[in-house]
Amino acid sequence: MWKSYPGFTLRDVNLSLKRGTVTALLGRNGAGKTTLIKCALGVIPRDRGSVRFQGVEREYGEVAWRRSVGYVAESHPLYDWMRVEQFLRFIAAHYPTWDDAYCQQLLERFRLDPHKQIRELSHGMRVGLALIAALAHRPILLLLDEPMAGLDPIARADFLQWLREDAIAPEAGRAVLISSHILEDVVAVADEIVIIRHGEVVVHASLGDLEREWRILSVASWTSAQQWSAFPVIRGRDGSVRLLCRRQESEGLVAELTARGIAVLDVRAPTLHELFLGLA
Repeated sequence: MWKSYPGFTLRDVNLSLKRGTVTALLGRNGAGKTTLIKCALGVIPRDRGSVRFQGVEREYGEVAWRRSVGYVAESHPLYDWMRVEQFLRFIAAHYPTWDDAYCQQLLERFRLDPHKQIRELSHGMRVGLALIAALAHRPILLLLDEPMAGLDPIARADFLQWLREDAIAPEAGRAVLISSHILEDVVAVADEIVIIRHGEVVVHASLGDLEREWRILSVASWTSAQQWSAFPVIRGRDGSVRLLCRRQESEGLVAELTARGIAVLDVRAPTLHELFLGLA
C-alpha cells in the first residue's frame, strides 16, 4: 500500500494481521502510523495497493467494511453536548450487530454513568467511552491509535487488564492493531511488533523472534564507535554506548571492534526500547 502527502510517503507497506493476536505498531512521530491505520480503515483513500479482509478486497469508504472494524482515534472525537447514553444510541444506529447487553457490560466495566454529559467526563472516562463505541458492535478487527496517551498509571493498568481479559480474549476471535509510544505496555500485550520508519515497515516479527534475531553490544568508547560504526548507535543518559546488530553479525562485529581497540563489555538480547531506538 502507498499513500503520499507533500514531503511524506507511506511506501510499499505489506502487513497481515491474524485473528486472536495483538500487533503493536511502533514508530517515531510522523513515521506514518496514523496514516497507515486510516488507510486500512478507509477513512482516507490510498494511492496504490489494496486492503483485503477475510480474503475480500475492500474499497475506500465501504460501509460494510467499516462496520466490521472498531476504531479508537488518538484524539477521541466525541460529541460533548450529548449524554453518554445518547451518544451510544447514536453510534448503535450505524451498526446492525450492536450488542446492547455487551454495551451495558462495558459501561459497568469502565464505571461510566450513562446519564452524564460527555463534557463532564475525565480523560480516562472519554477513552473508555471511545472504546465502548468501538467494541459494542463486536468487530472482528480493532484499531487503537495511542489509546493510552494521557492516562495515569492506574488507568493504564486497568486498560491493559481489560485488553487482555476481553478485547483479545481467544473467544473474541479478534485481530487487534495498537499504536503506542508506551513500550512497557506494548510488551505486556503484544504478540507481534511492527516498526515503521519514514513511511516504511522495517520490522515485523514477534518480540521473541526479535530478541533472538538481534543483539546489543555494549562498548567502552562512544567517540570511536560513533565515528566508525555502520550499525545503529544507542547512547544512554549515563554515557553508555550500545550498538545494535543482527545476531549473525555479532561475532564479526566484536572482532572488528576489538581489532580497532574498542572494548566490548557485553553481548546480549535487546529490549524493545533498544530495538525502537535503533530501528525507528
